[in-house]
Amino acid sequence: MTEQTLQLVLESLARLVVPKPEHFVVRMVDKTLHTGNGCYIPQTGRNLAIIEVYNLTRTGREILTTAIHDLAHHLCFCEKATEKHTKHFYRRMHELLEAASAMGYVDYDTVSFLAECRKMEQICGRIRTSFGVDAMVNAHVKTIVVDNHRCMEKTKEVLLLRKFIYNPIEWLWEKNAEEMEALNEKKELEQLSSGMYVAVYPFISLHHDPVITITVEGATYRVKEKLRERGYRYCGAWKRLLRAGGMEEEEKYLARLGLHGKELERGKADDNDG
Repeated sequence: MTEQTLQLVLESLARLVVPKPEHFVVRMVDKTLHTGNGCYIPQTGRNLAIIEVYNLTRTGREILTTAIHDLAHHLCFCEKATEKHTKHFYRRMHELLEAASAMGYVDYDTVSFLAECRKMEQICGRIRTSFGVDAMVNAHVKTIVVDNHRCMEKTKEVLLLRKFIYNPIEWLWEKNAEEMEALNEKKELEQLSSGMYVAVYPFISLHHDPVITITVEGATYRVKEKLRERGYRYCGAWKRLLRAGGMEEEEKYLARLGLHGKELERGKADDNDG
């Protein structure tokens, strides 16, 4: 998890809890401490409030739960001008963890290791988790994924109307549906916009099994049909959505065609995306 990604996730969680949260800055500090995993530094003068996270060798979920703790401090300080672990603090932290759990960023096993967990649940009740719901174990359920890179505002409105949810970590729109519905949805979305990248997978949690956009480099005209059959779509360049774990296999396939695959960096459009 990068500093930019963590900032984005915390901002999205804060907006779910407080309509207009005060600005803050996230810093991931590459040092190991035995006294704590992070800290909150309130705003002073013109300097924005800071959320610092340490011990970066931990898992992404553990880093995020630490940051959520300090985000709760930030919200409480802006509302009550206190950094203490009050009942209000535990309620804010509970709300943030609920939102993070519903979006798949954390699970209960991670949250249960927090020092504050028992006290928080005494005040607010057990944290729900988005894992284990009936749809997730249904073999007929598929996940539809839409890359955000070429989504225009009108396209995003369509996705919202179709009940897609935006995943700010992966820059993707996602939705779960029965298999036939998912395939029909993919076809309709591709007809809506020739530049839209849509993929259908067996049900997955994108936050644990990330999806990337791969761009093909090299002379592609002679093998364009093979690329199309492989799931690539052309819009300035041949691209497809791919599970991150399948990148090595995909590179081998492209190499056999005399091509090279490059991962499109999240949050940045490449030269062909205009």
